[in-house]
Amino acid sequence: MIAKRIARTKGTSSPARLVRYMVAAQGGIEPESWARTADYILDTKKTTTQGEKVATYRVTNCGTDDPAQATTIIEAMQAANTRSKANKTYHLVFSFPPGEQPPLEVLHAIEDELCAAIGFADHHRISAVHQDTDHLHVHVAISKVHPTGLQNIEPFYDKQRLMEACERLEIKHGLAHTNHGLTEGKAYARSDRSRVDRIGDMEAHAGVESLASHITRTVAPAIRAAASWQELHTAMSEHGLQIKPRGAGFVIGDARQGVWCKASDAGRDLSAKALTDRLGLYEADQSQSRSARQGYTPGPRHRHPSSVNLFTEYQRERQAAIATRRGGLAAIRSESDERRRALLHWCAAQRAIARVAARGLARRTIGATISTQANARRAEIASIAAAKRKALIGATTLPIWSDWLAARAEVGDVEALGVLRSRAERAEKVRGDLLTAERADRAKIIILDSLKAVASKNGAMSYRTADGGLVVDRASHVQASGATIGAAFVALALAADRFDGQTLDVRGSEEFRRDVAQLAGVHGIRTTFSDPLLEAIRQTGAASRGVSRAQSAPRGLTPKERTPERPRKVRKGRSAGLEL
Repeated sequence: MIAKRIARTKGTSSPARLVRYMVAAQGGIEPESWARTADYILDTKKTTTQGEKVATYRVTNCGTDDPAQATTIIEAMQAANTRSKANKTYHLVFSFPPGEQPPLEVLHAIEDELCAAIGFADHHRISAVHQDTDHLHVHVAISKVHPTGLQNIEPFYDKQRLMEACERLEIKHGLAHTNHGLTEGKAYARSDRSRVDRIGDMEAHAGVESLASHITRTVAPAIRAAASWQELHTAMSEHGLQIKPRGAGFVIGDARQGVWCKASDAGRDLSAKALTDRLGLYEADQSQSRSARQGYTPGPRHRHPSSVNLFTEYQRERQAAIATRRGGLAAIRSESDERRRALLHWCAAQRAIARVAARGLARRTIGATISTQANARRAEIASIAAAKRKALIGATTLPIWSDWLAARAEVGDVEALGVLRSRAERAEKVRGDLLTAERADRAKIIILDSLKAVASKNGAMSYRTADGGLVVDRASHVQASGATIGAAFVALALAADRFDGQTLDVRGSEEFRRDVAQLAGVHGIRTTFSDPLLEAIRQTGAASRGVSRAQSAPRGLTPKERTPERPRKVRKGRSAGLEL
């Protein structure tokens, strides 16, 4: 599950406009004009302007179940706050992976906890469940104006709170685990988080590596190693890129393609202030001859053997569509200009005739008539051109890379289907591996004193293993990152002690699940697994090393029960492959 705020890029949002889209209301902007607001959604399954089907809606803290009346109340409360000029509506969306559709009561419980996590539990809000072809998602329009104090409340660090709430809710309601991007032991500045989130959202949506990510991956190390502006220009030229001032900062891009991005998007240490502090005032490139090496070339974010040829074909179709659109727009402009010139000739001829045939009031009346007819013709020419432009853009719009692959798979392209499935498998691996139990709220609090721990503000404890793994001990689960044996062993030993007396629920990749089960059997860790297959693997490993059934009971080891085969230092996070 993913929850995020949909931010407004310009101005302030209208709660009526947002709610009308959410519940697919029929009518104008004013809530009073909405038709059949009490029951039309469930009866007719209306769709929004973007084609999303509305399954149901919910009104909270407004004293009514009608979204139109609730919207009127929200607008009145927001109008009562006359001091704040900031946006007064918070647009929250939480969505689920394809195929996962929790029941309605679970959706309501998730909405309540997410709103409480960012401090909006008592605020007026309206939510609507949207069902499109891929995944279920819920829009929530929340009034930021407090219902009693009338303050316009801005929830700071709301993204972090939403991510933490999502992790708790996934465990609580048994939902598919998603990588929320939580970082342990390293706190990013808010500007860095917004930059990373913005670029990541674009790349996740389009499936194509951005220029900023390309610079971060290939060029940024050379930029950081440069000791002067000329060395920096040389390093940029070797990658077919340029850096130059733009506004109050610097931009990096490929001049031949006309693709540019802010230098700070590739890293905060590449911002204008950071570079000028390190290298001095900006110096233009003094070299006359530079490498003709090709610079940034868009490519798929996920690499696959079949993606190279498919992406080349996608780019070819994209360039052909762009060329067709440019030619069509030029033809439409030429046609409109020709019609305007003909209109000017007609107006001149009509006024010449009026000057000869009439005088006084009659001439003024004819002139006014000519002006009215000319204005109507100009509006008609503009309308015809707008309709042709809209039709042309619709005919030459190429879908994004992932949608293009899906369209090819629908017509029987096996390679496109293979790329899509490999992307899904990779996303499943990135989601993370974790261990938990049914009654996670009864877990013990344990700190491994033999491994250096890093504590975060939310109470999570992070442990680094010698083989590069990372184990994060959270309130409701133990998560292993890095897919290493050391991380799997430490996570298993920690979960067995924390969830003493409970069967472990192991989630994540199949490789991680099997590793955990084999480690439990080979090292004699006294626990059981809820998955019968994993439990069978554990018992097989336990039998192979001569561990009796009584020794493998589902309870943690006490200091008196530790055997020589499992010394105390192993429980504290040390094994043959683990060191402090």
